[in-house]
Amino acid sequence: MKSLDWMDRMACRDEDPEVFFDDARSFADAKAICARCPVTTECLNYVITADIRHGVAAGMSEAERFPLHAAHAHRLTRALGRAS
Repeated sequence: MKSLDWMDRMACRDEDPEVFFDDARSFADAKAICARCPVTTECLNYVITADIRHGVAAGMSEAERFPLHAAHAHRLTRALGRAS
């Protein structure tokens, strides 16, 4: 299991979580918070591998992350197909 110590450095750690899930206006606020975050790469990796599809994460909306989720699912399916 990978360490989640990077979460201690998230710019959103002390922010209201609703900002990341409400509406388009709060999404702009969420993206601004993400823009100053030092761990967006770790965050993006986490939300993709944990299959978290809602809200803003790593500075990206659900729609912006969708292709990454789909690519991850495809790679996982191929890897599992080879393992059997």
